[in-house]
Amino acid sequence: MPYTPDAPLEPHQIPVLPGTNKVISRSFDDRLLTAEFDDALADQAPWKNSRYEGSKLKGKKINEFNAPETGQVSIGTAIIEDNFIVGNFPVGLVGWEGDQTIGLDPVINNQTTAIYIANSVIGGNEDNQFTTIKNHSYIGISKILLIDDISDEVQIIDRVAEPFNVFHRFITNDFPTGEKCSVKIIDESISSNIRDTYRVKMNKGYLLKTLDFNFAGEKFGAYDGGVASLTGSLDDSGSCLITNNSLYLYKGGSESENFISRNFLTGSQSFPTSSDATGTLGTAVSSSLGETIRFKYGVVDIIPNANSGEERTANLGRIGPNYISSSIIQNKFTQQYYTGSYGLFTHNNGDTAYTNAQTQGALISATAFGSASRFIGVETLQFLANNNDDTTLDEQDKTELHVTFFEGTKDFSSGSFDERSIGTFEVDRNQSLPTTDSCNGGLPITHDLVFKGVNDTRFKPLTPSTTFEDDINNAYFQSMLNDGEVGCVHHSASITSDNLQRGITIDKLDNVDIYVQGGALGAVGFAGNLHSGSGFYYNPLASSMKVDNYYSGSFDYQLSFLDKDHTLIVDLDKESELFDGIGENGLLIVPNHLKSTIKDNLEYYLEKAGIKTKTTNTKQNLNYSTKK
Repeated sequence: MPYTPDAPLEPHQIPVLPGTNKVISRSFDDRLLTAEFDDALADQAPWKNSRYEGSKLKGKKINEFNAPETGQVSIGTAIIEDNFIVGNFPVGLVGWEGDQTIGLDPVINNQTTAIYIANSVIGGNEDNQFTTIKNHSYIGISKILLIDDISDEVQIIDRVAEPFNVFHRFITNDFPTGEKCSVKIIDESISSNIRDTYRVKMNKGYLLKTLDFNFAGEKFGAYDGGVASLTGSLDDSGSCLITNNSLYLYKGGSESENFISRNFLTGSQSFPTSSDATGTLGTAVSSSLGETIRFKYGVVDIIPNANSGEERTANLGRIGPNYISSSIIQNKFTQQYYTGSYGLFTHNNGDTAYTNAQTQGALISATAFGSASRFIGVETLQFLANNNDDTTLDEQDKTELHVTFFEGTKDFSSGSFDERSIGTFEVDRNQSLPTTDSCNGGLPITHDLVFKGVNDTRFKPLTPSTTFEDDINNAYFQSMLNDGEVGCVHHSASITSDNLQRGITIDKLDNVDIYVQGGALGAVGFAGNLHSGSGFYYNPLASSMKVDNYYSGSFDYQLSFLDKDHTLIVDLDKESELFDGIGENGLLIVPNHLKSTIKDNLEYYLEKAGIKTKTTNTKQNLNYSTKK
């Protein structure tokens, strides 16, 4: 019974809550057995903030606070300027609503307690054995200092004493591509012009230069400023394709294989007699190329139905680019598979008197272009596949193949500051270029490198964001019935009634999306393959190109193998920023997300590790203004 004034009790009889002297004033029988919740409360700010919205944290990135952002939304080529409703969903100017956190602090922090010592810095154009990346440097890390900022103990990890993967995992975790870092010369007596922060562009090792393509200077013969005809003379650097471009970084489109064929040995085509060499069109097989990024490093641009005989026969003026100024570089990987001569490619410039046995494929194969295509598309890709499939090799000894455009000066990353920002892309190791019979001179029938990451946007060019369309022809050579026998066709064989030399097959790419192109015409090539009653013409592409489709200078690229090492490629220009070198003590590399208590006391921990002497034995915490 509860205590009531009407039933006075002795003090010891008054009921109280257990463990207290608080009097029980209500009966259990008076309890409320039913309740009703007002649904309107759920929409009121006091209820939502305390129970849901106010207790929910949301962040866009680790270690970083991100304010609200807005941006345009597009559907196809239409840009949405104002908000509107599609079904029940609002569409329009949207973006990131802003981190939901306390103050301006990141929602999640993932900080490191390691600092790094580098013992070598090699400028991006200092050493010819490495791929040229202007205004950047290769930084080799030799030691890691692991710091306990509570006990102040410092553990030194030396690259020589640790397994490769263990040491390297620290580097890739603390220096992800695109992330910031800072550097400091340990010997302060050495002059420098270093900046506050740098960007890590690659963290996997050195890029060993393997093939160095330099533009040979071939120029277009006749161009009237609007429409160019094919009547211009060939350049004097050696016969090669000068009537159109031959280098393309592209995606998409469709491929028509066997678009036009004069080989008479494929499909259901009949065999002509020696007196009947006209034949019929090939049976085209069309397929979509999807979103795969490809680099076409050359073409054999033979064209049917042209007034000039040069465009419809196998001759040196139909191949491009001219690789006479390009070379193969010797390194630890090329030594494992390449048996030819290093240095400039050997080139047959067309002055040799060809014998009756000189076939179409042999003619092309004898050029610098032929040697380069064989080296890239057959020997190098085969080695790449064999190297990665070899189960006897350690992971450190396996490699990657990369292509770097314009000496790293064109940014394809749109602000992500990763490998694409130095014009570098990894080649898909799971590819091999198709070949035909011996009549093609041992060359692949197409000259394309497929880049890694079909469905991964981390490997695709983001700049230029706008591509332009073009069509590309590429020819190759196959056996056919010739004077009653199956064999290869001589390079001067007769032209068929529909204006294409026997033994030639043409594949066609339709409506490909091109990022950049190059060759004899430079950044602006000609669109498509257009025919008219008066001959064969190209139209310039300038009207469909945007500013990001251009580049400065000539088109050049370098093919390189990755030599896996504890090395960063950083946007540090050694020549202008480390003009006196780094001294005997090396360079300190500081991760962007180093704990502040360590970052505030770098000198203290360098002395604790014995890296630097006579600095300071005092540790400070700038956040709390305390000394230790």
